[in-house]
Amino acid sequence: MITIQQQKSAASMPTRGFAKPSPEASTVGRMAQKMLELASNGRIVDRDALIQAGFTRAEISAHSEDAADLANATGRAG
Repeated sequence: MITIQQQKSAASMPTRGFAKPSPEASTVGRMAQKMLELASNGRIVDRDALIQAGFTRAEISAHSEDAADLANATGRAG
């Protein structure tokens, strides 16, 4: 049976023990996911492909190596 419940506001949700992810970590994760997606579709994962995916040149310069490492580790494990 499906029931509809009111969504709790962010202010009422407990946050003890859970650190907020840094913006850099989320950028690395999003970029790694996009890299895996591009590669699985047979696309070359390069700067132009990441720019077309919506990442800025600054984000690519700062995070592409970490994202590639994460994508490679995730790709092997999955």
